[in-house]
Amino acid sequence: MHGGGALLLMLAQASTQGAIIMVRSSRYQPYAQTVSDKVRFACIALAAAFCLSSFLLHTYGSDAQKELFWKLLTKPVPVSTLWLVTLQPFLLLLSALRYRHYKSNIAEEQLSELLYGLIAAPVAEEVMYRLMVEALFQPLGYMPISRIVISNSFFALLHFLTIRDRYRFAQTFMAKASILLNAGLTVVLQAMIFGIWSEMMLAVTGSIWPSIIIHSICNYIGPPRMITSKDWYINAIGLCCFLLNIIIVCELHGIPVSQTLFIRFSN
Repeated sequence: MHGGGALLLMLAQASTQGAIIMVRSSRYQPYAQTVSDKVRFACIALAAAFCLSSFLLHTYGSDAQKELFWKLLTKPVPVSTLWLVTLQPFLLLLSALRYRHYKSNIAEEQLSELLYGLIAAPVAEEVMYRLMVEALFQPLGYMPISRIVISNSFFALLHFLTIRDRYRFAQTFMAKASILLNAGLTVVLQAMIFGIWSEMMLAVTGSIWPSIIIHSICNYIGPPRMITSKDWYINAIGLCCFLLNIIIVCELHGIPVSQTLFIRFSN
């Protein structure tokens, strides 16, 4: 599969998922649908996009693309790496941990929502928007930065749709514009930052599963708070721990700290 075909595959899976989400949104008044309705439509969208992209890859993809896809999906990861990867979100998002009460949240949130946020969405999204991009474009000789841009563009665009209900609920033009500028840009920025982080773990470990674990934990914790001065101090500590964690993971996999992840991606 050449570059144009690979881009069409990514566009097809993103369009399929986005179209189903928008159909669900148009069928209900904002905030009127139940959690079960939201989860059902989200799962349908993920499943449809996943099946479509998998079919196209294995029908039109080259042997090198298919081989890399399964290599990144099935490569075993050392237990020490999985432990460190699991700790990363907690180290980085310390302020979020201060304000969340996990026992009560687990009791209050529906099981379907938890299963979707912790299992279905992380697995499907990382496979479709992280692993698929690597499998399609790396054998074609695309530069690492190009693959990161492609992956994060689709990933951020799909997450931009999460503000659709708030946008529909707004009554005035200024309110809608404020949602697009504030909430929209925030969601896109968070998705892009997380995407780069996830790409780093994929590059270092050579497996998609650390990225899936990070995605699952971050879905439950949520983004860090940046409201009070204490939040900034705590997040600064978390960021330092996070950077140290990356160095340790690199050392475990025999990657010199001085070697950039971009070089690692190109190997």
